[in-house]
Amino acid sequence: MPVEIVALKGWEECVKLLFPVTTPLLEYADWSIDGIIQHGKTVSVSATTSLVRYLFFSTVSQLD
Repeated sequence: MPVEIVALKGWEECVKLLFPVTTPLLEYADWSIDGIIQHGKTVSVSATTSLVRYLFFSTVSQLD
């Protein structure tokens, strides 16, 4: 969904524009502009954390 994409990018103004014309998504516990933005931040942090873990363990395994 476009609103999810702009939330992941942190584009709050775009979320505000798309919100009124977006059908509510069941994955969101808080279907509001702030809830969508917070969900985007959580997903972004989670993806970053996963990437850091992958890179760390890949590097460590190469040292053995």
